[in-house]
Amino acid sequence: MKILGKKTEYLFNKSSRYEVYQLNYKNKFYERLENKISCFYNITIDNSLVKMAMKFIILILGFFASLPVNSSSSSSSTLPLKWESLVPGDKIAIVATSNIPNEGCLAKARELLIVHNFIPLIFVHSTPGEFGRAPIEDRRQDFYNALKSEAKVIWAIRGGRGASEIFEEQELFAGFRAKLPKLLIGFSDFTSIHLWANSIGWPSLHGIVLSYCLENSHVVNARTSIAPYIDILTGKTRELTYQLQPENELARTCSIETTCVIGGNSSLIQRSIGTETMPTIKGNVLFIEDIGEEGSRLNEVLVHFSRSSFLKEVKAIIWGNFESKDVAGIADAKTLFIGKMTKKNISVFSADFFGHGAYNYPLPLNTTARIEVGGKLVVRTNNWSLGGEQLSFRKVLL
Repeated sequence: MKILGKKTEYLFNKSSRYEVYQLNYKNKFYERLENKISCFYNITIDNSLVKMAMKFIILILGFFASLPVNSSSSSSSTLPLKWESLVPGDKIAIVATSNIPNEGCLAKARELLIVHNFIPLIFVHSTPGEFGRAPIEDRRQDFYNALKSEAKVIWAIRGGRGASEIFEEQELFAGFRAKLPKLLIGFSDFTSIHLWANSIGWPSLHGIVLSYCLENSHVVNARTSIAPYIDILTGKTRELTYQLQPENELARTCSIETTCVIGGNSSLIQRSIGTETMPTIKGNVLFIEDIGEEGSRLNEVLVHFSRSSFLKEVKAIIWGNFESKDVAGIADAKTLFIGKMTKKNISVFSADFFGHGAYNYPLPLNTTARIEVGGKLVVRTNNWSLGGEQLSFRKVLL
């Protein structure tokens, strides 16, 4: 497939002008594939096929995609959706779904994306409203506009509080279930966004926010570079492998062939219970992390997990980084939790490199994963590229 580059200028502010290359694809079949084909099929794309034949295939797939499907949820029995890898000139939306970012950090984040040949689209309100955050109406509209934009990726600028308020008007986002996924990146309070995305079948990426990383402010994740994330976005990395630490005897011999990792910040997960975005844990691996919690408070969150039916049929749990001044209290909460999970025959692993610590490695959520004996986690990023051999489509579950 031949890619044609057209030189274009984009004006980001009054003082800076950047030149990038906007890519146009000669073959119309590859333009987004967003038409009627947000459904689940596996086909092999052969660039030598006659255009008429390809159009015929698209029409057939579009017809079947329009047929009704009876299903109650997007469980692990169906393959996760895939998002499109980025090429130079693609757009990345920067959003502030929680607290207002520092202006210097926002400017640096924009520069980071430009350096990697992407076009940043800014969806950030900086006028304080309630609780010092931008008004919820502005944050909700910003996130909606980012979803509707041409950006292939939506990346959080920072965390804080308040992202869950966005989905108090759940009906505003109902139509995105039938769309080709955008990759959503962030962590901490952005967990609310991950839970929404995963609830409609989209994969997402738990990882650094653009304000805090090796190349920007060092408030958290000071030793974590943006580089491995760029490798994922561009399709260079399609599978990640991590060595988890088994925390009970069950975990030492645990082997899970096919699963998904679901989760994020433990406090946000707890507050999602009973809502439309409560994660589906059955058959999946639950990942949890947090920051600033006292051990007794964290223990209450974990007791809620244990007492409710939330952990019913979970395959395993990954205990991430729990940054806190109450080191002893967090250790007590962890010990108590592992003991309870052991009695429930649930394997528990730990991984200090996911969360608010110096390191926060990318962890794909709601993608195909497996855990091998000894704690080896292998997880797919779920990206496909226009030049790749295989594209996956999925029948939308309504």
